[in-house]
Amino acid sequence: MNPMQPPNMHAPQEMYIPGKRPMISPGLSATSPMVCIASQTQASPKPIFTPLPLQSAEVTAECHIATAFVKIEFVVDATNTQGGPGVLILPKNYDTTVTEAKIQNLTQHSVYATMVVPKDEAGRYAARSGNRVNPGAAGEDPVDPNNPELFIISFGNIKPRDLFRVTVHFFQPLLFQQGYYQLQFPLEWPQQMLSGGSAHLSALMHINCSINTGVPTEVNWKCPTHKMVPKTVQPGRLVLAADREVKWENSDFMIGYEVWGRAIVASMNIQAPNPVNKAQDPRGNFALSVSPPAPDVTQPFVKSVILIVDRSGSMQGKPIEYAKKALMAGLDMLSPMDLFTIIAYDHEQITWSGTLKEATQENVSSANHWISGNVVARGLTDIKTPLQQAIQMLQGSPFVPYIFLLTDGAVEDERDIAQYLQNEVNIPGAADLSVPRVSTFAIGPYCNHFFLKQLAVIGRGMFDVAFTPFSIQAQMERMLDAAAKPVLTDVRIRMDGPTDVELYPFPIPDLFVGHPLLVSGKYNGNFPPTVQILGKLPNGDEWSQDVHTTQAAAIPLDKVFVKQRLDVLTAAAWLNDDGKMVQQVIEESVNSGIVTPHTSMLLMQTTEENLEDIKKKKAQGKNVVLTKYAVGGAAGIALLAGAGLAFGFGDIASSVGNVPIPDFGDFGGIGDVFPDIADGIGGLCGGCGDCCGDIGTCLGDCFEGMGECMSELLDCCGTCLECLGNCDF
Repeated sequence: MNPMQPPNMHAPQEMYIPGKRPMISPGLSATSPMVCIASQTQASPKPIFTPLPLQSAEVTAECHIATAFVKIEFVVDATNTQGGPGVLILPKNYDTTVTEAKIQNLTQHSVYATMVVPKDEAGRYAARSGNRVNPGAAGEDPVDPNNPELFIISFGNIKPRDLFRVTVHFFQPLLFQQGYYQLQFPLEWPQQMLSGGSAHLSALMHINCSINTGVPTEVNWKCPTHKMVPKTVQPGRLVLAADREVKWENSDFMIGYEVWGRAIVASMNIQAPNPVNKAQDPRGNFALSVSPPAPDVTQPFVKSVILIVDRSGSMQGKPIEYAKKALMAGLDMLSPMDLFTIIAYDHEQITWSGTLKEATQENVSSANHWISGNVVARGLTDIKTPLQQAIQMLQGSPFVPYIFLLTDGAVEDERDIAQYLQNEVNIPGAADLSVPRVSTFAIGPYCNHFFLKQLAVIGRGMFDVAFTPFSIQAQMERMLDAAAKPVLTDVRIRMDGPTDVELYPFPIPDLFVGHPLLVSGKYNGNFPPTVQILGKLPNGDEWSQDVHTTQAAAIPLDKVFVKQRLDVLTAAAWLNDDGKMVQQVIEESVNSGIVTPHTSMLLMQTTEENLEDIKKKKAQGKNVVLTKYAVGGAAGIALLAGAGLAFGFGDIASSVGNVPIPDFGDFGGIGDVFPDIADGIGGLCGGCGDCCGDIGTCLGDCFEGMGECMSELLDCCGTCLECLGNCDF
């Protein structure tokens, strides 16, 4: 089978526009997983990171429907080094979830491994051991300052001739672009790690990738970065391996498979209860996937659109400039028949037009001019008033109403706002097409991401977040572009047989050309052989499709949609202040290894045998006391505060104070690490007394960014032009 050439995908850079990878040391960017030795010089307080040479690597990627599960295992050698503090660095996307990291010292036969535990349990371990990465005051729950595009673990002291095997498991949602689900992850090894040069990568690495689309049709795929050879080809399933007989470029790994077709295609995959976790949850799993047709066969919806943009003081500088550019690009995506207006808000509101106007070229030009002059950072934040104003303006609109809300802040009345929107979308007798759709876009770490996600769930819309200023424009434009062409509204599932059915998200969002629909669920009883998917077309006609259910033998549905389920449950638990639901989140979080705001990730020094025993007992649902397995007891456990967790409940104090969002720039992204270098944690301290307690300061100022750019410039990277590009003169 020959992979199909996708539209507008003739080169790797057209398949994916990668983000800017952080520079972590002069001449060293975080472009691949690596283990580094940290050292300091008198010339600069910032550490210098030296990556250990790569001996071998194996990458296994499993793409299931719209989620990729990746395992990277690599071996590095410290033979020709002088040793020093060790750091594992994994570059990632903000929405990548690291579920497990393990660092095996093959020479000393010791293991460092991550664990997810309830937050109160983690606090007790931290209090007993004194080991805490990124420390805060006792009981404090600060907004995590870490760069969401880096996962970092500081571990023990590396000695000459040590040999390490590192295994990292993570998963991430696939990017949907140009009709393809796409996977891309950083795999460009620094030259310091490649003693033989990039020409020999095929001798060092194995890459395997499987694709399960969930739809029993031929898989049309493309891998622009590596020559992949099909090993298994079945309807809806493909197993590939990288050809090691050809020269590999030293680059990221990218692969994609086609979703767009000539019509709406729905599939329903089901799975019996997981026998391992059946005691905890006896229900089965199902997943609905609805793929939109290609744009050229799509009948357009005429829309009424209101853009609500935050112009509070914390948006000053790059955030508001990037947001303004994205808003202007979003206006260009409107059809001339669409109606629109713009509301800019801080603690007050101003409106481009008090009534909805047609998106003619003249009106769009006028709105762009208004954005340039009036969307200026100032004031505080009031979200409820502009949202109420937008909903009132949309009442009586002849077209499907859409609201896009942009903010970088948290506010006191978030539960009231969510309840207000819930009441508005549940007005008795309201026609579905008149109910406002609400999509939300968060900027930075100070928002309550779960509040904004809950608004999007209630409003049948989309949610996205940009954590760094330079990513705002691209991600906002992607969301606005995805929502530019609705295909199906009022989507419902009709089925007979199952009981105790839960849907995530519910209500079901609309289907857009740029955003395939994914709904997961749990059920008891017998799932029917056929279900009916219903919705409404642009002309208001009812649409339906009978879908045969498929046993998802090759797709671990309980894993594929657990993050979606946890996010929805966490948001719902926050909205309802529901302790029982919080406990459900904690249990699923611990069992899956996915950190939530109610759980924490620990780093534990132990042995391979102990680690296997811990996993076995956890799978059986037994309680595990980690101090019994850690080397040195509590001293062998460190709290990785915020590690692997990007989303949070917000920081009202920072919002009220108009604190700018962090700008994770070049070298300085791992700023001021190791002010007092400890030998490690637990048994590797070598009798150094109280040094274990100092690990809490090791990453205390991590990721503070460039700070005052000019004063830091010489310390950071001399005359590096890339760093100069980040300065505001």
